[in-house]
Amino acid sequence: MHVAVVPLPTTMIPTPAQADPLAQLDTWILEDIQIHKFMYLNDAHPDTDTTAYAAYTFPITPKGTTTTTTTTRITTIPANVKYPARENPKLNMNMEPETFGNGLADPTALRWPPLQKEQEFIKQAVLDQMHLEGLFQEARERVRQEREREKERETGHVKKEMRKEWERIEREKTAALRRAVEEEAMNAQKQRVLREQMEKKAALKAEEEIKAERERKRAEKERQVRNKVRELEQAAIAKAVEESIITEAARKLVEREESEKKRVEAVAERMMREAEAKAQEDRLRRRVERKNGQNWTRNRAG
Repeated sequence: MHVAVVPLPTTMIPTPAQADPLAQLDTWILEDIQIHKFMYLNDAHPDTDTTAYAAYTFPITPKGTTTTTTTTRITTIPANVKYPARENPKLNMNMEPETFGNGLADPTALRWPPLQKEQEFIKQAVLDQMHLEGLFQEARERVRQEREREKERETGHVKKEMRKEWERIEREKTAALRRAVEEEAMNAQKQRVLREQMEKKAALKAEEEIKAERERKRAEKERQVRNKVRELEQAAIAKAVEESIITEAARKLVEREESEKKRVEAVAERMMREAEAKAQEDRLRRRVERKNGQNWTRNRAG
């Protein structure tokens, strides 16, 4: 083969994370075949080539990025290459070199290569392509699996962190609710104690007022009775003096006064009983009113 097939450097083999390398490999193989055919079948090509073919570039854009790198590949053709198709267009590409070797104008020119070699070259290139395709497929699969495992690890870590945060928030909410319930219970207990103390003070004050009112009424009744008794005694004394002075009429008057005194005493006793009964009634009424007031206060507080 008179075409210089440059092997692919290891630095030029794209990684699975880059653009699809198989498409680029197909491009390289196709270009090698086209160059090979062009050198031997294109009679419009000059007889010799004193320079290298122009360098051509191809872009490689890694997946997941926006950066494009450019790689240059140079295919060099020897300067003394001859093209039989140019010198003898009647040559048949299926003929062996011995068939037309002596008819070449230049004995040092390149002979026509057998088609079998070209077919072997293409077959080997296809096999190499299939081999590289398998390697790249395995590499892509490994990268995909590694990415999936990394994604699963990251997802599990995020879920774990989210669960920890949720548990922390739930603990804080539970603690805040517990504190609120405890404060509410303490406030209710304080209010209940204050209400009981106020009720006790009100009951004591009411009892003291009742006792004071009772004592005042009793003192008033006793004063009235004493005044009445004094008046009766004075009247009795006066009548007794008159009886000692006067006659039977005076005695009868004294008797009448005595009966009047008894009647007055009876009246006084009846008045005292009535006063006592009224005081008892007032006490019962105040007790009932106090009890009703306590029930009303308790119902309102509840």
